[in-house]
Amino acid sequence: MRKFFIYYKNALLNPIYSLFYVLKIKEKMSKQNQKSKERVIGKSTPEKKPLIDPRYKSVINTTIFILVLVIFFIVNNTRDEPKSGPHPPGYKSSSNIEQTK
Repeated sequence: MRKFFIYYKNALLNPIYSLFYVLKIKEKMSKQNQKSKERVIGKSTPEKKPLIDPRYKSVINTTIFILVLVIFFIVNNTRDEPKSGPHPPGYKSSSNIEQTK
């Protein structure tokens, strides 16, 4: 408000200054109007932020995949194999075939 009175006081004293003041006010108003009158086509939806930054998404997916593979490898190789029991009747193992020849 104080600036307005300073401009108003100077405008009364100097007519050139009043022209400058009017032009400055019009320029400010035109800038404000340009910002608010953006044409929107269609529905505007706010952009959703992704959970993971797209730059690191493939690195994270690859790391998770390799960790799962390593876990399956460890679990598969640390389990005890079932003890072999007696073979069913009539079963011919490869060691028996070689011995009969």
